[in-house]
Amino acid sequence: MLPEVRSSLALRMIILAGTGLFAAFALFAGLSTWTVDEAMQRTLEERRILARAVADRVAYLIQHNLDTLQEVSVAAQFGPGRAEVTLPRPALHDVYLRTIFSGGVYLLDANGEVLLAEPAAQVTPTAARQPYVTRALEAGKPVVSDVYYAGPSSPPLLSALIPVRNDLGDVVGLLGGDVHATDRRLEEIVHAIAIGGTGYVQLVDSTGKIIAGRGAGQPPDPAPRYHLADLVLPRQAGVGTYQGCHDAGGGLACQDEVIGFAPVSGAPWAVLVRQAAVEALLPANRLRQITLFAGLPLFLISLAVAWATARSVVRPLGLLARSAAGIAGGDLRSPVPALGEDEIGHLARTFEQMRLRLQDSHQHIQGWNAELEERVRQRTLQLEEQENVRRELLRKVISAQEEERRRIARELHDDTSQSLAALIVAVETAALAVATAEPALQRLTTVRSLAVQILDGVHELIFDLRPSLLDDLGLVAALRWYAESRLQPAGLDVSVETSGAERRLPPEVETTLFRALQEAITNVVRHAGAETVVLRLEMPDDLVVAEVEDDGRGFDPAAVHREPGKMGGLGLLGMAERIGLLKGQMAVVSRPGHGTRVRFEVPIAMEGLSSGDNSRALSR
Repeated sequence: MLPEVRSSLALRMIILAGTGLFAAFALFAGLSTWTVDEAMQRTLEERRILARAVADRVAYLIQHNLDTLQEVSVAAQFGPGRAEVTLPRPALHDVYLRTIFSGGVYLLDANGEVLLAEPAAQVTPTAARQPYVTRALEAGKPVVSDVYYAGPSSPPLLSALIPVRNDLGDVVGLLGGDVHATDRRLEEIVHAIAIGGTGYVQLVDSTGKIIAGRGAGQPPDPAPRYHLADLVLPRQAGVGTYQGCHDAGGGLACQDEVIGFAPVSGAPWAVLVRQAAVEALLPANRLRQITLFAGLPLFLISLAVAWATARSVVRPLGLLARSAAGIAGGDLRSPVPALGEDEIGHLARTFEQMRLRLQDSHQHIQGWNAELEERVRQRTLQLEEQENVRRELLRKVISAQEEERRRIARELHDDTSQSLAALIVAVETAALAVATAEPALQRLTTVRSLAVQILDGVHELIFDLRPSLLDDLGLVAALRWYAESRLQPAGLDVSVETSGAERRLPPEVETTLFRALQEAITNVVRHAGAETVVLRLEMPDDLVVAEVEDDGRGFDPAAVHREPGKMGGLGLLGMAERIGLLKGQMAVVSRPGHGTRVRFEVPIAMEGLSSGDNSRALSR
């Protein structure tokens, strides 16, 4: 039991400590996860902000050059029909020098034909520019194109077009400029941003073609950049993790990238800030790794410390539990071990003091018990001696009583009976002598009858005092004669039943049983009001069983035991006392209106008489 209790306590302590550590670890992990997520979001937000800043700078550059074109368009001159437009060449030359339009500046008519160009040889009509020309003429608003190519071997171009209106507000031409996509001023904006070892910035158009940055100026290859258009077309700033691909030594290298993108205001372009996800999210991932690879060992170490702490507490408690169990089992000699100076040590010292006091108390109690046992033994011996004396006195009283009855019976038989018999003979002789005198004869007859009656009474008294049949023929004959002589004259139907081998019993047994049965028969005659009486006598090898059963009015034995004097129960007590002297038992079974049965059981093989419980009843 003690190991189970100890293990249970240790388990509970480990569970409680582990639960607390797990809660702390879970809180730490939750905070770490939140911190990691926050760091990742901040990293992504930084990329979006950076893309937005670069996009604003590009937008400012474009707007500045569009404003320059707008200033020059004010100097346009119109023909008589107000449908023809022209500009001074110096004005175009000035715009060419002041703007980023390294591909040339030109004036177009309402049909998109080149009216004037600076430098003239550099600007050529191209079908790739025509869709943007048509859009600017139809919308009447500035238009900035995507990347296009004037020819198979020409560099990538970008065009900016603004409508030229006459004084009536009609669009009569366009003023535009071409920019080489590899223009250093665009590249300076993109390459001025340095982001770690793998980060870079790209300026792309609405189709995903790269205007500036890594991959700019290369022939269109939509395969690795098919997703860039999906980022640009919604025209909304954002950030996310995507799989990016680029040329690497003639092959295609793909990896997860963090891309922040922002649209360029005033142009169908967007700025992409790209960086390998491994590098961009390195701080967050490193924090996650630290949380995982450092937190878990710390948790296990803490759990081991909790286990060691629980063991350091449970082990001395187990020793105390074993000592307490030993004390509870009666071992007061084994000392409680010393367990230090802490609370458990103080508890151990308290247990030791308790053990010493219990040991002293136990020794005192043992001494008192020994003394009490000696006193009880002496008192028991005294009681036994007194009981033996009482029993011996009772035997002597009964023996003296029986001897006195025997003496009186002999004297009555030898003296009184003989005298009465002589008197009767004398009376009979006198009667013969005076046979002729009639009155005297009647008197003598009366005297004779009285003498005979007296003699019968004396014979009955002699048998009551000491029946000679009991001494001569034994218990069965004496009992049968006594029952018939006492019950039949009273009008009762008597039946005597015997079983077993009839034999003579020890004189004390025969006398005691006869007197008990004599009292029972007398009670039947006096109190039962019965019609039938059955006497049973059984003689097994080592026991004598006698019963007297009648069909009289019966009584309540419990009431007789409660008040023996008032209920006439002294005869029952006398019978029980006699049977108790023989180590026998008496039982009375009776109920009002259902008759009575008195049963005696007396052992035959006796070494001597003892008291026992003289009033103890048999159970049947």
